[in-house]
Amino acid sequence: MTVYETDLILYTRKGCSLCEKAEKLLLERQLPFKSVDIGRDVILEGQYGFDVPVLARGEVTLLKGVFSVARLEKIGL
Repeated sequence: MTVYETDLILYTRKGCSLCEKAEKLLLERQLPFKSVDIGRDVILEGQYGFDVPVLARGEVTLLKGVFSVARLEKIGL
């Protein structure tokens, strides 16, 4: 695992089934990430709204919406 891989942030919302599936997929692939509930932050809520789940590295959005193994592999994860 590189330091770069540990910088993943998964933006979620409580009660979001797609978010739960995305988190499960990341865990199954043993990808380290930090989960952030956007419902606790007005700015993040405005930024991501209904796009969650959103996987980001720093300020760069890598994926949003429905996650799959193929989509993760396409971005090198």
